[in-house]
Amino acid sequence: FAKVALQAAEESEVLLKNCRFFPDSYRISLPRGFHSSICARRGKVTLLKILVFSDSHRYTGGMIQAIEEQQPDLVVHLGDLQRDAEELALLYPKLSMVTVPGNCDGWTTDPLERQFMVCGKRVLLSHGHIWHVKQGYDAALRAARNAGAHLLLFGHTHRPCCFQEPDGLWVLNPGSARSTFGLVLPEGEALSCSLLDMP
Repeated sequence: FAKVALQAAEESEVLLKNCRFFPDSYRISLPRGFHSSICARRGKVTLLKILVFSDSHRYTGGMIQAIEEQQPDLVVHLGDLQRDAEELALLYPKLSMVTVPGNCDGWTTDPLERQFMVCGKRVLLSHGHIWHVKQGYDAALRAARNAGAHLLLFGHTHRPCCFQEPDGLWVLNPGSARSTFGLVLPEGEALSCSLLDMP
C-alpha cells in the first residue's frame, strides 16, 4: 500500500500526498515529488471530496457503494475494523486513505490518534475510545482545541453527529458504516461537513 508523507504541518506549505496508514509490513515509499490532486502545491484546491467511515465491523458493501457513487479523493476510516479499510485499499489502490485503529482492532503499534492538514485546515482523528466519547465529548473537544484542529473526527458510539462549535470547530462522527457516513468538502477558506445515509 502507498504510504503518506503528511507534512506535519507548516501552515505555509500544505500538501496531502497519496497515503495509506497501515502496519509497516504493508508500507512502500512513493517516488519523490509524488502528490495527489487533493491540494495543489500553492495550497489551491483542485479536487477534494473526503468520505469518512467508522465502525464497519466487517461490513464493506455500503462503503464500496458510497465510494463508487461519490468518487472521493480521500477516504478516512476511523477504526473497527482496520481490516475493512485494508480491503477497500485493495479494491481502490489509487485512492488516498487515512486510518486509525479502534478498540476492536486488537493489539497494534499504529497510533490511536492522528493529525493531518488538508488545504490549510488541521484534522484531528481517533476512533474515540481514548477520549471516552460514549460518556461525552469534552475530552475530544479539548484534544481538538489543544491541537489547533479545524475538524475533529471520531466514531466508537455508532451514533452519527455533525455540528460546528461556536469557535468554528467542526465535529463529525459518521456513525456506523452499516447506516451512515460523513462527507467533508472545502468551501473557500472553510470546510463543510455533513452526514449521508449509506446507499
